[in-house]
Amino acid sequence: MNVLELLTQPYERLSLPDRASALLYGRDAGKTAAEMALTWEDLENPGPLFYQRHVVEYARDAGRLEEAAAEQWHKQLLGGEAMRDPRVQAFFFGWHERAVEIMGAIRADAGEDDERRARWFLGGMEP
Repeated sequence: MNVLELLTQPYERLSLPDRASALLYGRDAGKTAAEMALTWEDLENPGPLFYQRHVVEYARDAGRLEEAAAEQWHKQLLGGEAMRDPRVQAFFFGWHERAVEIMGAIRADAGEDDERRARWFLGGMEP
């Protein structure tokens, strides 16, 4: 099964090995998504729709998820039900794990200097 399918197909339909793989892929996707954060606030407080943006929409655009299923994910993420999905939890665990590393690097370099922090997010520096 494709990675995007593992992250978006109904969890209860996945085999145990597929579930384990999905959790690892979810964590990695969260780390990658954190690296794409555009603001300090996004790093600190990613909302539920970050899973929609970084996983669900990508799966839909890649032809691995039908539009109706993508819309269902959107409703579940907005309503909070999707936060019970272990893959979504793994995504946010990975996000926070990487965000802590990035914020630590930014703090070490920029401290509380908002202008210097902004340059990190504009691509002028590597975390």
